[in-house]
Amino acid sequence: MGLLDTIDKIENNEKDQNTTSHNPHDIGTRNVNINNDDFYYSKDMENISVRSIRPKTFLYTTTIKKFLGEKAEAIAKILISKQRITLKALYSYLNSTDVPMDLPSIKKTLVSMIQLNLIKYYQDEIPKNFNPKLNNNKKFKQKIHYSLNDEGINVLLYSGDIISTCTMYHSYMGKPVMMLIEQIMTNCLQFGFLSIDQIIMTVKNPQHPEINEFGDEEFIKQCIDILIKDGWLARTTPLDQCPPRDLWALVYNREYYNIGQVDKTLSELKRKHQAVLKSKEKFNVLTSFSQGDVLKVSLDRLWKYKRIMHISKLSESIHGIHIAKILNFCGDIVGNKQPSLRDPLKQCGLFDDANEKTAFIEESQYKDENTKGCSFDALDIQRFIKQRKIPINLNNVLINTLVEKNNQNANKRVKRENPNLNDIQEENEDELDIDLDFSEQNSNGKRSIKDEDDDDDINIRASIPEINACLQLLSDDMQSVQFLKRTASGRYYFPFTELNSIIKQNVYDGLIESTLGVSSLRLLRCIRANRLVTEKTLCSLVLLKDKDVRHIITKLIKINAVEIQELPKASDRSAARTVFLYRIDEAHQYQYMEDNLCWNIANLINKVELLKEKNKVLLAKAEREDVVGKEEELLLTSELSQLKMINEREISSYVRLNRLLCLWEVFQF
Repeated sequence: MGLLDTIDKIENNEKDQNTTSHNPHDIGTRNVNINNDDFYYSKDMENISVRSIRPKTFLYTTTIKKFLGEKAEAIAKILISKQRITLKALYSYLNSTDVPMDLPSIKKTLVSMIQLNLIKYYQDEIPKNFNPKLNNNKKFKQKIHYSLNDEGINVLLYSGDIISTCTMYHSYMGKPVMMLIEQIMTNCLQFGFLSIDQIIMTVKNPQHPEINEFGDEEFIKQCIDILIKDGWLARTTPLDQCPPRDLWALVYNREYYNIGQVDKTLSELKRKHQAVLKSKEKFNVLTSFSQGDVLKVSLDRLWKYKRIMHISKLSESIHGIHIAKILNFCGDIVGNKQPSLRDPLKQCGLFDDANEKTAFIEESQYKDENTKGCSFDALDIQRFIKQRKIPINLNNVLINTLVEKNNQNANKRVKRENPNLNDIQEENEDELDIDLDFSEQNSNGKRSIKDEDDDDDINIRASIPEINACLQLLSDDMQSVQFLKRTASGRYYFPFTELNSIIKQNVYDGLIESTLGVSSLRLLRCIRANRLVTEKTLCSLVLLKDKDVRHIITKLIKINAVEIQELPKASDRSAARTVFLYRIDEAHQYQYMEDNLCWNIANLINKVELLKEKNKVLLAKAEREDVVGKEEELLLTSELSQLKMINEREISSYVRLNRLLCLWEVFQF
């Protein structure tokens, strides 16, 4: 089944009413010319200066080499440089590298990388004007073009984080479920695309005979359904193997052709505009369609969780830990229902037009408010806290005068005709009449289930007015950061589009402060607030000497944090009669910082691998079965000290790696 057949099947399932009566298969195809003169990855990339020019290439190739070896790394280098290549061209380029491979080896490596979602492919469709009779009855040769998928590489990079985060996310379900979910996620990361039956077959094994759940197929299937519902596993279709640009070109060409067949009097401009609008709708339907039997690990779900975590951490630095907990509960309630972080349309080249970019931002803001399941209120939060049995006490948290007023008037009971959610008053614990069930079991020293529930209620002290006070504080537009917004119906939602830019700005400012100092951050914020500012004005605003300002500006310009705009007063553009203004380009700032973090992540991984390669003889000896557990007896003193040094450096490198990943992922939102 080709891509067009898959698209038709999805459109029939969606019952799209806008389809025309013309033949959908009678369309053209997009021809992509691969320029053989482009730079491709060679020995020069081993130079550290070249690595700094292409940090993402350095990161991707290092990650693939760590997990899959040198053959996959050699293929990835060419795919990154060429972006899109056929098997024949890939074979010719590999023969000129240090890792030459024959065609069977290349095919096996490609299959493995496709299985792990590291490579996407696109097969040419038959052109509408192709006539076999005019081509000596020859069939049209449909070439397959391969391209690298950065989502799969990021899954490898975050593989350990995905397992630990997903396991802890379901910790409230008990230890057996946590162990089973951990095994399911590990197998899905190890084998790539798997069906439900294949996952059950890989999980159901006698490795854990003490846990009966590992042998219960029905229980395993329930855990898989939970992971699918929570978004950690996503259903896939054949369209997921197609690069977004190729899928967009296929849909656009189809709509463009159909519009021309329906109304031939349309101008070219209107025809293109209508084709773009209809293609967007169908493209979103195709990319959001998920009814297949094959599952994959969802990177988008991890980044949704990470985004909520960064938002709650920012809230903790402003409002304190209790308010941050409430905000974190709100994020858990929304869960996987929040809008996706990385829209596939971003990869289709549409945002080169400023109007398209503005329209996309407005549409994202609309989705933040109107997406089903993304709004909540105080009652939802209280219900969530009680279901998860999370111990929290908001009684001693003085948020604003509303809580104080509620605490002072706690004994007053006012009966209203139409009580609202905010008017619900809970009774004080001193006035509660707790009926203890003194049954025969209690008389023997045992406690009933009711007593345990009472203990849980004592640990959970979050009333509706207190939660409402927290939500009102978080949604106050007078605060420095508005974490929540309120709908017309009185419910709350996350303005993710605005919060993404705020998180990036705060992380960037923190990096500037920690590396260049407080004075650099103050000067940067001053330029950001004034947009365009001269050096004289800047000195008066930041209250620093001219010499210090020039020194700080020089450092900020080196890291692309500040840019210089030249404003000549004469036609000869002489420096003496030119005003130099300082300004900030946020996109340029963030891209430079992202590349910097990307290079440091790759460099850490590369250093660890080089350290292991240098000491591979010692590591192989220490990992032998007869040596494990008897290192002090069988290894020399020098070998023990060397092994200790390797372990310490590896642990410290991975700690730094996790810290860098937490910073780098912010610029992916």
